[in-house]
Amino acid sequence: MKKAVSLFFSRPVWFVLIVLAVLLPLGQGAVNYDEAGKLMFRILKKEHISRRAFDDNASERALEMYLKSLDPSKIYFTLQDVNRLRAKFATDLDDYIRDGEAMQVARPLFMQYMARVAQRTEYARELLAKEEFKFDRQEGVPRSRRHMEWPRNDEEMKKVWRDRIEMELLQEVLQQGKIDGKEYVAPSEEALRNARKNISLRYERKIRDLRELTAAEDVAEALLNAVAMVYDPHTSYMGVKQQGFFMSSASGECTSIGLGVRMDDDGVFRVAEVLPGTPADTCGKIHRGDRLIAVDSGNTGKLVDIRYMNQSKVIDLLSGAEGTVIRLKLEPADNPQESRIVILECVLLELEDEFARGRVVDVLRTPGRKNVKLGILTLPGFYSASPGEKGHRSGTDVEKILARMVREKVDGAVIDLRHNGGGSLDEVVHMIGLLTGAGPVVQVRDGDGKVEQRISDRKEPLFKGPLVVLTDKWSASASELMAAALQDYGRALIVGEKATFGKGSVQGVIMLGHLMSAYSDRSRAGCLKVTISKFYRVSGGSTQLKGVESDIVLPGLTTYYGMSEDGMDYALPYDEVPPCGDYVKDKWLASILPRLRERSSRRSAGDMDFRLIAAEAERMQQEKKDNVLSLNLEERMREMKEEMTRIKSIEEERSVRYKAMKKKESERYRMYRLSLKDVDARQLPLLTEKQSGAQRMEMRERFHKELISPEGYPSGLDPVLREGMNILVDMVDLKKGVAPSRLEPLPSVDDSLSKGS
Repeated sequence: MKKAVSLFFSRPVWFVLIVLAVLLPLGQGAVNYDEAGKLMFRILKKEHISRRAFDDNASERALEMYLKSLDPSKIYFTLQDVNRLRAKFATDLDDYIRDGEAMQVARPLFMQYMARVAQRTEYARELLAKEEFKFDRQEGVPRSRRHMEWPRNDEEMKKVWRDRIEMELLQEVLQQGKIDGKEYVAPSEEALRNARKNISLRYERKIRDLRELTAAEDVAEALLNAVAMVYDPHTSYMGVKQQGFFMSSASGECTSIGLGVRMDDDGVFRVAEVLPGTPADTCGKIHRGDRLIAVDSGNTGKLVDIRYMNQSKVIDLLSGAEGTVIRLKLEPADNPQESRIVILECVLLELEDEFARGRVVDVLRTPGRKNVKLGILTLPGFYSASPGEKGHRSGTDVEKILARMVREKVDGAVIDLRHNGGGSLDEVVHMIGLLTGAGPVVQVRDGDGKVEQRISDRKEPLFKGPLVVLTDKWSASASELMAAALQDYGRALIVGEKATFGKGSVQGVIMLGHLMSAYSDRSRAGCLKVTISKFYRVSGGSTQLKGVESDIVLPGLTTYYGMSEDGMDYALPYDEVPPCGDYVKDKWLASILPRLRERSSRRSAGDMDFRLIAAEAERMQQEKKDNVLSLNLEERMREMKEEMTRIKSIEEERSVRYKAMKKKESERYRMYRLSLKDVDARQLPLLTEKQSGAQRMEMRERFHKELISPEGYPSGLDPVLREGMNILVDMVDLKKGVAPSRLEPLPSVDDSLSKGS
């Protein structure tokens, strides 16, 4: 039963009330989010794989999800607030949404959130203006409050905020301390004054951002998305902005002028990036560091001052449909007294870094051993054009690259799926067939329990050579499907971290505007991404929760970032279906796997980069477990000096070792570029050392920022990719009948540490 909606405040917050007074009414021509919520209520029950109704239990979970999404660090709401909200709404959300009254809940909930943000921010600024912080306490604060309890009352919340402000001030003071060579020098009194000023400006910006979050779209999206996500973590509601980002990422294309911006603490936006070949680049008038003062989106004749504007709104102003004219007012970084007007036109951009790309590598070996030619295929995502539209399709792009590898007579290929979050099911089915030929490649079960086999009807595989597939914890969904199928068929060796992400579900996108009445603005109604089925390996198991386990495990960091399906709220369970009866697993890989593992283990044990990764992983794990950040200046300075010493030692060791590795690898590898632009070239272009260094951006295995040598990895080959190539060379040799005793000699530990593996 729905309860009367009323608001509660611990004190008057006039700012929030004035802001919310300007919320757009849902009259004719506006988006009717009440109708959108009602549609979602019906669609989720009918289309979600669980076929579960949004009832009182789901309503309670949705409220918790909503509060968690708005206040993940538990720094705005107290437990008293949360309990009041639970009493008012916990079992009533389903009734409001079912009856087409979602906004009657969304508004007061969002209003309470905004009131608390304003109240806490005001208190933070009071502390910055009046409180004296000595940074001499032998205490610490949690690095993350995500798993903390809600502060019980306002007094506990004030303690949280006092600690938070002291921590932020200390962080800012430490950042303003000087680094003399590689030594850390204590900050001055002026640094503390500057720190107070900078943090106060950030909270001023927070208030300004708050004023931007008043559109009905923002209010509705927060609640409707929480409702969707109690079904599973991949079911979500997207407002029109998020919908646009999602569609762009799925296709690998977007319309833009090619300008990236960031906001400084003084509220001024600066140019952070100018994409090569875009209008912002070719005009020759915009450079990194320039101050962006005002924007006229659509060239209406009215420049809008963007200082302190919400960043997402600035991004909106800087984008538009193809052909949209955008006028910019800028102040050059090298001459801030001057201002200039630049007029640009939005164009359709192909995000090349998001498309499939490759390399061909000649591995030059010592006399008596035949040279080997390898292919490297990097696939950032399983992108696809929208139905009926022209554009890149990942399956077609991969087919072109593999065909050129066949033409180049490569002996084997490494397929890099690290950081690949998935994409189109149809595209991955197409790709698997390119490597396995005819037969089932995946099984899909819908909400009614019907299991369908997706079949590749390709008579023969396009590429028949040995394969190594690289994965990490961020390889998800379609990436896992591809890795699992190639593993089940015995077609590829999976190499990387212990297991992949564990997302074994398929989503469909429903445009709500297509189902809404003519009295609503259908074009801005957003969409519902809903889990409609689960996929299963041809062997019958699911990748859900478990992911795909590597055949050869290498040290990595992504496991320790704490992101995986089994750590997400309301993840679907693991289950199985019967295996496909007509698939046959090739047993050759299983027969050589013990030898490959043993050789890889010996190489990895002696690889200094893998040792650094393992040490960093252990450090991250301990830091996460301790979850404490000291509030003592002397202790933090000591930690920073120790960190500087550690980093200096790593960089010095790497500098010497990488120099030796570069010389060695210049004699061992000859690399050729194989981008989509090169597939029909008469001859593949040779990669220079500089170009190869640029290719290192493909590397997925990274340390913290300070651990990355400015020189990058030699030859653009990160440790996992290099070891993947070493494993593949062994596979190629064994496939060609080379006796195990004649495989390449393994380096000794001392040799690998001094000269590189």
